[in-house]
Order: sequence, then C-alpha cells, then structure tokens
Amino acid sequence: MYNKLFGTLATTGIRGTHYTRGSNYVYYVQQGNNNGILGRIRTTPLERVSSGNTEATVNTQFNLDDGVTDLRWMEVFGATRELQGIGATRLYKYSDAPAGGLAAIEPTTLPGLTYNALRFTENGQGNNYYAVRLGSSNYAVVRFYLDTTTSPAKTRIEWFTYKLNFNPAMWALFNCLDPRDIVMSPDEQTAYISDGTCIYSVDNQSTAQAPNFTADLRSHILSAEVDQPQQMALFGQDLYVVDANRLLKVDPRSGVTTAVVSGLNLGVGLLIDEARRTAYVSNQGGELYSVDLAHPTPSLRPVLGVSPLPGSSGFMTWTDDTRSAFYVTVPNPVNEVLRVDLNSLTRSVVLSSADGPVDPWSVEVLSESRLFVASDRELGDLELSFANGELVMGIGLVPFQFINNPSMTPLPAPEDMGKADTTRAAGYFFQVHNVPFGGSLGLMINHRRANTEGIKFYRLTLTNEDGVSRLITYPFTDLKWHATGGEPKWVPTTSNATGTGGTPANAFAVRGSEEHWYNPNLGAIIHTNIGDNGLCTLRVDFFDTHGALLPAHSVSKQLRIDNTYTNAMVTLPRLGSATQAPEPGVYPLMDCGCITYVSKNDLVAVDFSAWHPKRSGRYYLSFARGGAYLPALYEEGSLDSVQVLHTRETTSAAGNPPMRVGHIIGNCNVANVSIQLWVPAHIIDGYRWLGYGASQAAHFTFVPDSVTMSTPWP
Repeated sequence: MYNKLFGTLATTGIRGTHYTRGSNYVYYVQQGNNNGILGRIRTTPLERVSSGNTEATVNTQFNLDDGVTDLRWMEVFGATRELQGIGATRLYKYSDAPAGGLAAIEPTTLPGLTYNALRFTENGQGNNYYAVRLGSSNYAVVRFYLDTTTSPAKTRIEWFTYKLNFNPAMWALFNCLDPRDIVMSPDEQTAYISDGTCIYSVDNQSTAQAPNFTADLRSHILSAEVDQPQQMALFGQDLYVVDANRLLKVDPRSGVTTAVVSGLNLGVGLLIDEARRTAYVSNQGGELYSVDLAHPTPSLRPVLGVSPLPGSSGFMTWTDDTRSAFYVTVPNPVNEVLRVDLNSLTRSVVLSSADGPVDPWSVEVLSESRLFVASDRELGDLELSFANGELVMGIGLVPFQFINNPSMTPLPAPEDMGKADTTRAAGYFFQVHNVPFGGSLGLMINHRRANTEGIKFYRLTLTNEDGVSRLITYPFTDLKWHATGGEPKWVPTTSNATGTGGTPANAFAVRGSEEHWYNPNLGAIIHTNIGDNGLCTLRVDFFDTHGALLPAHSVSKQLRIDNTYTNAMVTLPRLGSATQAPEPGVYPLMDCGCITYVSKNDLVAVDFSAWHPKRSGRYYLSFARGGAYLPALYEEGSLDSVQVLHTRETTSAAGNPPMRVGHIIGNCNVANVSIQLWVPAHIIDGYRWLGYGASQAAHFTFVPDSVTMSTPWP
C-alpha cells in the first residue's frame, strides 16, 4: 500500500534519490524556484523515544522523554486531584478506551488532535487515556489507571512517547538549475549530483550528525564532458553516468571522463552489477540494455523479453543484493513502478497508476517489505509486505508459493500436485520435499490486506477428489491481546463462523486492523479426515461489510491430503546352514528369548514389509548387536502400495556377499540382536510431521546350539 509522506515540496522536479542500506536517511534532489535543492529525510518519520510504566503517587512529576518533566499528578483541594501539564505541555483526553489499548493508538494521528487543556480531573481510580503534546515537540500517549492486580490496588501511569520527523532537511544548490540524480559517497560526506549540463561534487561542510551541503556549485564542477546526464552509480573508485547518447566513466579525483559505450538515444537509467561487471541502462524510449564492462569493446545488448517498457524509463534500483531483479519507474503518462526479473526475463507491476503518485521517478529499497518512491511532486513509501501479498497465504509454515500447483514451471509430477515443497526456498528453516498434508491444517489469511480492500468476511469450502464439498466452520481459539481492564495480557479468544443464519452464512469475520493476535494471520483450522484423501480443492470466497460476495477476490488452492497410516512388518531371521540357504517361510521359535545357530557361517535371511496406499514415504531397516549399529546390514527404500514381502539376505560389503550369522554377531559367540524396521510418517499439518508412521522390531539373542537353553525349575 502506497502512503504519501511529503507532498508538494516544490514547484516541480523531484528526480533522483540515494539510500545506503542500513542508513537512517534518504537523500534526494529536486528543482527549486531559482536553484536546485538537496534534501534529506528520515527513513522512519516515526521514532519511539521513550516508554514506561510506573506507580503514580499524589504530588509526583513524570518525565515522558529525555527533556524536562512534562506531567504532574496533584491534589488541588480537598480530595480533588488533577493530571496537569507542566510548562508548554498540553493534554487531550480520549472519550473511550482505544480498542487494543495504548500500543494500538496510531502515532501519526497525534498531531491532528486538539490540545487545548492544561489539566484534567483525575482521581487515579479509573482507566483513562490521554494524548500529550510535550514542550519538546514530541507526542505521548498516556494511560492513567488503577491496577487491581496488586494488593492493595495501586494507581499507575503507562506511556509511549514518539518523535514525528515530518520535515526534511533541505540545502540550496546555487547555480544548479536542473538536478537529475544524486549519489552519495560510502561515508555520505560527498554528494555527486548530475545536472542538465554537468556533474557536481559537493562536500559536507559540517558534521556527520548535522550535515550542511549548501554550496555555490560554480566551483564544484566535476565533469563538463557530459550532455544531459541522468542516473549515476559508483563502481569501485569511479563514477558512471548515462547521458543523451553514452554510458560514461568519470574519475572523481581528476574529473577525467571516458566513454564506455554510445548509441543510447537519450539515456536515463543506470545500474551496475559489480560482481558480474555488468551495467544495465535504459533510455527515454523505454529500451533496456546490458553492457559487459569487462569486455575490451563493450556494446549495448538488448534485454530481450522485458524491453521495451510500456513507456519512457525513469531511474532504476536493485531489488536486493542478489542483483537478479530491479525496480524501474515509468513516469507520466504511464505512472507505474515495475519489477524486472533478469532470471525469468519477466516484468510485473509493483505500483500502478491507480494506487500511486503521478510521475514517479526514483525508487529506493528500505527493507524487503518497504520501498521509498520519489515522484515529481511528492515523496512516499510503498509497503510490499502482507498488504501487497496474496489474500490466502498458506498452510501453517508453508506458503502456497511452495505448494505444488498447475501454474508452476516446470510442471510438478501429477502425484506431487498439491504437496508441500519448501526446498525451493533455500535456507528456510522448515524444509520438506513433496509431502502431503493431513490432520488439522492452520489456514493463513492476509487480514491486513483484506482490511485495506474493504473485505470483512470469508467463507471456506473444501472439495475432495470425488467432488464432494463441505463448508469449513470449525471454531478455533487464538490468543488476543487485551490491554484494558487490568494487566495487559494475551487472552484465549475463539473465532466462530456466522452459521446458517449469518450474513453471509457460514463465514468468518476478518480480524480488525486495530486488533493484535499472537498468530496474526491465522484464519481457520481445517480438520481433515480419510474421506479427504487425495487432491482436494480449497476455495475461499470473500465478502464486503454488507455480506455481498466479491467474486474478483475468490481464490482456489489445491492441497494433497493424506490421512493414511503407514505399515511395517519384520520377522525373526530365517537360518540355513553354511551351504544351504534358509527355507522360505520357516521361522525359528525362540527359547528363553534366544535363537540357536550351528556355525557363524550359517546363512541368514530377514523378511519384512513396508507399505502405504499412496506409497508416500520410505522405509529404514537396521541391525544392531549389543546396541552397536551394523552399517553393512542397513537398507532403505520406497514403500509398496500393498503388503509385499521383501527379504534382506545380503550385506553391503564388497561384492554383496550373502548375510551369515557372523556378519551379525561378529567376534561374539552369544550376542543380543535388534532388527528395527522404521517407516516414518511422510505427512505434515503445516507445522510438524504427523504421527502416522509405523515401526516394528525383532529382539533376540543368538546362542550356539551347544548351549543347553533350559532345564526344569524348581
């Protein structure tokens, strides 16, 4: 969602921006009335400077920030007590306790309140909320309440204090009439500015904490060998810039300018991938080119598939440090911000003309979820997080992006459709590969985006592989933050569907934007069963505040459900002689938990089965002697769909010799043996593996047949 931060800053002409990752400021340039302007604004106009919660006693004072004291609680006459502002502090009292408590009050609303009170009657026995404008120009929100969780009850004051940095710092650039782009040195103490006729270098004339870039640029010309220079980029010690026809390299120390490549036809945008030594440039016609900077004779190579843009190009910026995609503006009349993916050679609209400002020119990436957008007459930010994401997000820890679906390239195998595969999200902590879902599934809904689009309800329908549908209306309980009525705490709160009499029927309500939940995106718990096994379709329909269906927002997702248990069976070993293989189906009887053998050369065979109707998962067969694992006898493999008898009768030693008693008991003559068959569940509920697995073991002791196993007792 785009949000205007600063509007109508000048007559016209905001163009280039610069942001150093991790910095607190964005620099920008624009045209002034008679000169250019270099501006700097905070990346976070809102800054919390203080917070606290302390006991309040009569005739005490409170300091709500790092300045002088701001409030006092006074006994004025008799039993009457007042909460008073000190000095220039003024108060506003909320008529009702804000939903969500003190922390839920939006700080950006504070400057718009009416602060005309110096004092309010306050006996300290209630639960009252105040907004406070401090003499330091900061704003605070205050809760003055009786804490009944203590004995005896005590009056307390809780507060959050904010600094609202809405005014950018601006410096005049005399004799710079048409600034286009700005690049800061790594230490942000030197600004390089491209103008319509030249490039300037301007040094900070003050401290890093309180800089001053005001300068008469007649004495700061870095290069005059340019023609309408536009976007710039630093690469090593050199400054690169595109102008009307060329990509140029400028030495900031000497001002020497070298043409890298020509033929741009009114160049505009420039990016450099330092690792690959490649430049990407754009021109006024919207054509995109790459330039191999390491080549002895660089040339312009069209970026096929995404070029030309739908209009004239603005400036470009990398989406992240991988340099695999970039944002580019398309100014008036198109008025869009695009994302160009260099791997897939595709482009998508990040900010459309309907939602964004007129004439966007430059973009900076403040974080993975927030962009800074500079347009001709305003500066704003664009939230890319959940407000711009899908309404239906995923199952538990698995986004639908990582659940196999028919839109993927390459197309998943038919038996893998609807399964979770987060291995495509390299480094993600919840790694699963082509596994189905089962049990109770937590559906994640983008409540934040739903609120921004006027969606108030959603209804879930699950259709199984046979076409049988059912509504999902199971109540579910999450933890909701309650900040009023005593000590703030998480409270178990149940969400219910509206039922058949609701409007709309059998639908859940979208969580309010002012509400705080421990699992903020949880939208439903879908309890599945054996009847859901197979490829199911989950449909989510959305409704407005009047219960009217919003067809354009309906979403269908495929899920592979499997609530079937795996199966395992392993037998006692069949024994033959040194030269005769064990007879099929003839199993020993244990005597006193022991199996006797004639020779360590006796041949051995172990029968087992491992199966699952969908062949989902693998089996693991292992042997141990006296608790010591025997790797040469280990085996694993795929499951069968029905019970099939398999036999382990060889070892994995060189040549795969047949398995004999000696391979199992080694140097021992008498040895306790364990044979373990494990078939773990290959099914998740979105958070964890389900306990649908199976295991079976055979435990016995090998004993020479010369040993008398038992005698009568007593």
